[in-house]
Amino acid sequence: EVIVTGGVTGSGKVLRTMAALESSPATVTTDKTDYQPGDIVIISGTGWEPGETVQLTLHRDNDSEDTVLSTVADQDGNISNSDYEVQWSDLDVSFLLTAVGQTSGFTAQTTFTDAGAFTVTPLTQSVAAGSRIR
Repeated sequence: EVIVTGGVTGSGKVLRTMAALESSPATVTTDKTDYQPGDIVIISGTGWEPGETVQLTLHRDNDSEDTVLSTVADQDGNISNSDYEVQWSDLDVSFLLTAVGQTSGFTAQTTFTDAGAFTVTPLTQSVAAGSRIR
């Protein structure tokens, strides 16, 4: 369980409340934290109800529409999905991945990015004078 206490409202009013929340055993993760265009995002997780459908929502930190995927947990409650390929339009975007079990109601989240910081190095070949390139 998690206990959440206090806080501040949007108008600056201090909250004097406490709430006890149950956590779930569900997890979600990606195989990398940063991707390049063309990379496949491999999503996995554990702790889901066996056989339940898990909705996977990829929310970007820009005005793009969310991408919604789904997967079904295996008999051990594990999930896996590799249906999303990072697009060129995802350059410099941060993603929030939210997984929601459609039977259990369990929720898990993680983040990843397409930082776009990659370079292409041209191939070069040294040729001695009078030689032919094959």
